[in-house]
Amino acid sequence: GEHEPWPEPILNAGLCADGDLLRLAINLMYYTGQRIGDVVKMRWTDIIDDEIFVLQQKTSKEVSPHLHRDLVAELARTPKRGMTILCDEVGRPVTAREIRERIKDFTKALGKECVPHGLRKNAVIALLEAGCTIAEVSAITGQTFAIVEKYAARVNRRRLGKAAILKLENSKGTGKPIGKLSG
Repeated sequence: GEHEPWPEPILNAGLCADGDLLRLAINLMYYTGQRIGDVVKMRWTDIIDDEIFVLQQKTSKEVSPHLHRDLVAELARTPKRGMTILCDEVGRPVTAREIRERIKDFTKALGKECVPHGLRKNAVIALLEAGCTIAEVSAITGQTFAIVEKYAARVNRRRLGKAAILKLENSKGTGKPIGKLSG
């Protein structure tokens, strides 16, 4: 079925939630754009040179998204108790079901029940709004161009337009016409 992106207030609350495991899971899903099943399998040894290697379970695609600075900070404050990044207090891996239930309870308490896969859509939208190309987003999430384009329908056009003007202003050119237009 169609999964809705999380509303911004709930996303922001999740990214700084009090529960360490919940907060880490939300940060991993949002900043890597990966599915919950792939996130719970992530290991500390999958992180090399500020990238995290993921062999996607559903598609068998290999992606290595670069770690966002906020995710790097979240990982730095996380004790390495087990082989997997997401684990319980004694180092046992947690399941996708356990994380899904925690997310359901957390978001429901904030007024809207959200599903983990919505974070994947949030990630795509955020990357597009930041000015990333469809190819760049696809390289991070492992999604096809068609799926990224489908998710692009949900971008905030105002925010995207602002990002486009900033790119133009920061480009080597001035944005001014070079010569007269023929007419």
